[in-house]
Amino acid sequence: MSKGIIDNKQTGLVGDVLKENISKGSKISVAAAHFTLYAFVELKKELRQIDEFRFIFTEPAFIEGKDLIRDQIKKNEAMLYGADEMAKE
Repeated sequence: MSKGIIDNKQTGLVGDVLKENISKGSKISVAAAHFTLYAFVELKKELRQIDEFRFIFTEPAFIEGKDLIRDQIKKNEAMLYGADEMAKE
């Protein structure tokens, strides 16, 4: 796979592109706002083959001010668990 941007729109779904191109010994770098447990489960087989995985979060998890940090954590949890789970709290 050549280096480049995979955007879930024009260049295909990230998970599908990774599944097609990961092979034993691969080194992968990802920059994204989040990576869910669901994504990990879907790519578990492929990720076991890689030698290196670097992930850069593009959205800051910790920002100045207690309310901002709490709001960011809730937003991240909503993306991780889904809106339905957060509504049950």
